[in-house]
Amino acid sequence: MPTITIPSAAHKKAADIFSTIALPVSSFVIYTLAENSELTAKQLATKTGNALPVVQRILPKLLATGVIRKETMGVEVYYKLVHGRLETINAAAARLL
Repeated sequence: MPTITIPSAAHKKAADIFSTIALPVSSFVIYTLAENSELTAKQLATKTGNALPVVQRILPKLLATGVIRKETMGVEVYYKLVHGRLETINAAAARLL
């Protein structure tokens, strides 16, 4: 009988992060935020060419990965890249290859 290995919590978290940032809309959002210091969801939708609901669905996932953060200014919510987080994820991915 084959052995079934259940991934640890760290492996599950890593899989969640990699699967989220691998989505095309995530890549567009990350790249756009790298080119612009901060943007609202509406601005991200416009700049990435995605519908606002699509961007709004991916933002919580990117927030959960720690790649981006949000900051509320008045009634607007702005999204920004977390400095150094992508480099950490890239380094982890390189160790897996």
